[in-house]
Amino acid sequence: MKKTLIKKISNQVPQELQHFIADADIYDSSSSPEARVYFIDKDGGYYLKCAKTGMLEKEAKMTQYFYSKNLGTEVLNYTSNNHDWLLTKAVVGHDCIDSEYLANPKRLCDTIAIELRKLHEIDYSDCPVMNRTTEYLANAENNYRTGNYDKSSFPDVLVIVQPKRLMKF
Repeated sequence: MKKTLIKKISNQVPQELQHFIADADIYDSSSSPEARVYFIDKDGGYYLKCAKTGMLEKEAKMTQYFYSKNLGTEVLNYTSNNHDWLLTKAVVGHDCIDSEYLANPKRLCDTIAIELRKLHEIDYSDCPVMNRTTEYLANAENNYRTGNYDKSSFPDVLVIVQPKRLMKF
């Protein structure tokens, strides 16, 4: 994940979050035009996400839900005023594309398989936001059509599979 050191956060950070950013190095870690993501290098690290009002509400609920299932990080604060603000603890470790993991693809595959099995065994009947697949796929399709994605990460031809529908671009 790319992190660029910045001098300050561009939007007005709510008062209740000010102590998290005080005396900390702050990095822009954004990867989407819809939201700014800041890494706060303090006390093990935090991520502070800022988006238009109402845009992070479901994400806050789902992140807290995943945390309750031991699948994600803790939501420390969600505030919605002139903007949405979502503060989480940083997760310790590296993602699966880290060179350390890619150097041993068999172990990586086995680890991912084990973790996917655990994920599929979890009872999610109490999930606060159900049936998001159709919404996610519609958003992906719309983002592709409008060019709202990192084009360097994808080939010239993209196939999106939707339930009962295959679309080729």
